[in-house]
Amino acid sequence: MRRQNLKGTLIILVATVVWGMALVAQTAASRWMPPFSINALRSLFGALALLPAIFFLERQRDGRFFLSDATARKRMWIGGALCGLLLCLAVNLQQFGIGLYPADTAISGRVGFITTLYVILVPLFGIVLGRRFGPFLWVGIALAMVGTGLLCFSGGVDQLYLGDLPAFGCAAAFALQIMCVEHYVKEVDALRLSAVQFFVCGCVSALLAVIFEPQTGSAAWFSGVREALLPLLYLGVASCGVGYTCQTIGQRYADAPMASMTMSLESVFSAVFGALLLGERMTGLQALGGALMFSALIVANLPDLLLYLKNKKAKEGDMHDDTEQ
Repeated sequence: MRRQNLKGTLIILVATVVWGMALVAQTAASRWMPPFSINALRSLFGALALLPAIFFLERQRDGRFFLSDATARKRMWIGGALCGLLLCLAVNLQQFGIGLYPADTAISGRVGFITTLYVILVPLFGIVLGRRFGPFLWVGIALAMVGTGLLCFSGGVDQLYLGDLPAFGCAAAFALQIMCVEHYVKEVDALRLSAVQFFVCGCVSALLAVIFEPQTGSAAWFSGVREALLPLLYLGVASCGVGYTCQTIGQRYADAPMASMTMSLESVFSAVFGALLLGERMTGLQALGGALMFSALIVANLPDLLLYLKNKKAKEGDMHDDTEQ
């Protein structure tokens, strides 16, 4: 069991590294293309990239590539559409935020830390649904508030950039999207659900691009696509396709607390890759703010981790007693 959990955690870690690099790719793509166009192409690339995974992984389970049950198909399309609309809101808010920062800002790390606040917002939204949470969540929220203050206001109120506001909206939208996925993934296949949500997100983003980005489809637009092709392919194939597939496979083996804490490392990797590949640098106080926000993510997950360790110890004790008998 321990070996399986470690295996799953390492696979999810691969996904986390891939997602951390995605913010660097988004920052690079924003130099050549407008937000809706970026998310339309990356999402459609992601949907296509998931098809081989569905064929090789899910077909082995039920022997079919397409779902034969009409009720299951309906639930998949309804769930995928709702998740896709929320994903569309989240990724476009994030991409708009990236485009609003000054050029000398540590964009990848800043947006990465703000976005991963969804780890805390998910249980906060759960309170509205009547769920109860212990003191660890509130400690995590307090740490996140202090960290946000240092990250955004370390140089005074003028250090709150316009791009921070869509980034906070993105975190809230991702929290709702995660809750929506959590609901529907219990009823339909995870990879098929993800492919539908990427398809819906891509189609809606493409429609918005046609309406609000006048150059869409022009020679200048195709020139931008050529310039941003590598980041776009990374965002679609790696971030959506490979990243989500690794997460799905990893969660078959890893326990939920370990999976959640591993995925929270995304913010750290986004800051590291932003510094290494784009030369982004945070001030000392901003780095401290990011560290506090990351600590908040860990603290918020501590109850699940402690419960997991307690149950694991109890199981090992029972196995030891059975062996002695």
